[in-house]
Amino acid sequence: MDMSATFKLNKNPEKKFQHSISFSVYNLYGRKNSLFVNYNKVENSDGELHIPSNLLDGNRITSHSYMFRFTPSIAYNFKFL
Repeated sequence: MDMSATFKLNKNPEKKFQHSISFSVYNLYGRKNSLFVNYNKVENSDGELHIPSNLLDGNRITSHSYMFRFTPSIAYNFKFL
């Protein structure tokens, strides 16, 4: 879930410009979202993972790389009318 809030900073809406500030949080629940997944590793008889020379045979084990748990941001918006 992502959440954001925008606050307008104009006191007089008839001016020639508008400005606002936005606060947002990406991945509010903090789930592990995979950035990319590797399918090139196999497990040998000792239980260790290694990359085989022949990638066509063998049972693949995935390894995931994750992005941040949650990412806050702030933005200032300025607009001429």
